[in-house]
Parts: sequence; structure tokens; C-alpha cells
Amino acid sequence: MVAEWTQEEPTENGTDKLKAFKGICGPVGLAGERNEGRFDYLAVQVRYGAGYGGPESFQGCSGGGLWHALLKEKDGEVVIDRLALAGVAFYQSAIEGDCRTIECHGERSIYGPVIDALERRKAGTSGG
Repeated sequence: MVAEWTQEEPTENGTDKLKAFKGICGPVGLAGERNEGRFDYLAVQVRYGAGYGGPESFQGCSGGGLWHALLKEKDGEVVIDRLALAGVAFYQSAIEGDCRTIECHGERSIYGPVIDALERRKAGTSGG
């Protein structure tokens, strides 16, 4: 959830606090990818410019998903045809010009440990 969009709300029903959280979904551009050891990383860029309606900072979004959405037209509307988790955000750069880079763990980093654990389980071994 975007920290700068989190706010206190009037309480209801005798509760002490009520917080409203707001997330974000928007387009980014792939700026780079790299592999280091067993991990893969994706760098995506957010462009601040005319018409941008997102947050100034992505603080609070660590652990949030980077989704790859394949779109198609259906009955005159654009709809999501396929949706896949492609990364998990963990770092934001400073703004340079009109861009900010968000660093993410990639698919191999996300799915690799799950596949390894399933293969170990199938083989009847544990391991760390």
C-alpha cells in the first residue's frame, strides 16, 4: 500500500482507530533485467509527466506484486486475457529527470524456491 496515500479516518462503532489504505495499479516500462547467483532482478521505470496520477513515492509498496497483464479486445472493450505475477518490488530509486526506477525480484527468484521445494518433496528429501 502506498504510504503517502494512507490516512486516518473517522472512527466508527467505538473503535479506537481506523486507517484507510490505497494501493496502485498502473503501467511501467521495463528498464533492465539481470541475474546474480540464484536470483533474477527486474528494473521497471515509472514516468512522472503530464497526466501522471500516481504517488510521488512508492514507499510502502515493498513486497507488492509486479504483474504482467496480457490484454485483448473483446466486444469492443480491452480486457485482461492473462495475468501473471512477474516480480516483487523491494527498492525505489531517487527521481531522475521524470523517472523513478523500481527494483523487483523476478520470476526465477519467486518461483524457483517453490519449484525446488516441490521437487525435494517429490523426491522424499527435505533440505533447507
